[in-house]
Amino acid sequence: RSLQALFTGSHAVFFDSATAALVLATFGRYLEATARSRAGRLLAPTLDPTRERVAWIDAQGRHQEIDPGRIEPGMRLEIGLEQRVPVDLRVEGEGTEVDLGVLTGESLPVRRVAGDFVPAGAVPISGPLRGRALRSARESTLEALSRLAEAMQADPSRLQRLADRFATFLTPIVLLVAWGTFITWSHLDATGRGIVTALSVLLVACPCTYAIAAPLVFSIALRRALAQGVLIRNAETIEQLTRIDRVAFDKTGTLTSEELTVERMRVAEGVGREEVLALVAALEAGSRHPVARALQRMAAGVPPAPLQERRFLPGRGVEGRDIHGHHVAVGPDTSTATPQERGPDGEMLHLCLRRAGKPLAHFEIGETLRPEAKGAIDELRGQGVEPFILTGDASPRAQMIAERLGIPLHAGQTPEGKLRLLEAAGAGCAMVGDGLNDAPALARAGVGFAMTGGTPLARGLADVVLLHPDLRLVPRTIALARKVVRTVGRMLVAATLYNVVFISLAAAGMLRPLFAGMSMLASSLLTLSFALASLRETNRC
Repeated sequence: RSLQALFTGSHAVFFDSATAALVLATFGRYLEATARSRAGRLLAPTLDPTRERVAWIDAQGRHQEIDPGRIEPGMRLEIGLEQRVPVDLRVEGEGTEVDLGVLTGESLPVRRVAGDFVPAGAVPISGPLRGRALRSARESTLEALSRLAEAMQADPSRLQRLADRFATFLTPIVLLVAWGTFITWSHLDATGRGIVTALSVLLVACPCTYAIAAPLVFSIALRRALAQGVLIRNAETIEQLTRIDRVAFDKTGTLTSEELTVERMRVAEGVGREEVLALVAALEAGSRHPVARALQRMAAGVPPAPLQERRFLPGRGVEGRDIHGHHVAVGPDTSTATPQERGPDGEMLHLCLRRAGKPLAHFEIGETLRPEAKGAIDELRGQGVEPFILTGDASPRAQMIAERLGIPLHAGQTPEGKLRLLEAAGAGCAMVGDGLNDAPALARAGVGFAMTGGTPLARGLADVVLLHPDLRLVPRTIALARKVVRTVGRMLVAATLYNVVFISLAAAGMLRPLFAGMSMLASSLLTLSFALASLRETNRC
């Protein structure tokens, strides 16, 4: 009809209505695509921690640099200080302390000596590590965990598929109604009336409302969440968040701070506090060991005492000599104190500062509960969501944290045990974690939340990444998702009512083509306005 009007010089053409529908639908898809692209750029950190070249010790004892991808089982390797281990190793030689945080999420380093197993992803922190490769990089423990977690991921989009299905079904229905309208009015009146009435039906129908509603609202929500420090991977995650009724929290690095802190210092009688801090500052200066950093922060602002010499003892602390030639050292507390005096917490690290063999001070070092953790737990409960702790730690400290937060504790869980618990909890259970050992659980959970300071693998596989170290973002993300899905549901209901009412009016001959086209455009614009208005308050979520 529009083509006929165009060639005959008539003004009754309706190309603008069809074009507007295409533009609006394309705009909605564009917003979603750009939001996903931006999210992808923020998740760029690679999941492969083994790209750096390492030293290979050949049969003649010579050191040669080798790419991790060329490492074969049986090769002797030397991993430098703070260099990531590329393959699973069996330690040879003296050994060293290694940081397994990327794998376990635990803050304290562990000592590995000759014959011990060291998995790929570990980091030597008190000296170089020599060992023999047990398998290639692609067969390492790290890669196995990565493949397990990635295999559990899925990306359907139920609500968007439902909206697309509505739009798909609406098109043939509208064509059938238009054809029936043409036949009916041609029989009752004239062929011209049948054509005009059928055209009104085609123009007033608005499948584009279904096509743009879900992508538009979800893409706006993804952008708003990103602005608040929450990276949501896709629209399906938003839908799944509305079904969450339980949230499992890992302990170390999630409910507790990432850094160790000195929780208690006891100074011996007759010894000054400033004297102790000055010696600690001197002995621990420049060290990147997690325990040393905790002591450095405690002694910050105190001038270090002069030392004649200093020597680091892997696994045993640090020692030196003061200006009077006295031996001074910071190391494990080997005093004969009773368990009550040393504290009941098996995870707390007890150190002692000695001079000439006499204790000057005792230190208790451990993790601290995040200050916002209690508030986040209270917000979740206010939403009807039940939180609990799911951790591999079985120490009394885990029980203490659970009691302080007033939530259930599932302690001593292996990665497989976490998977079983999450599977039993069902799709309504979310998981918040940060370590590589959490990665399979993050992928298996209904929704996986990764902390910003977590491992690259955990961040890469989680459905939601918290870009700020604030646990209150968990309940606020759930609140945002619930609002978004309510908005989309209302828009789909409104679109259905519009199409039923206005298609009926057009079929009854009560809408001319011009007003039918205007109604369709008005419906699309109202959809856009409603989406923007309804999500305007999400900045406060």
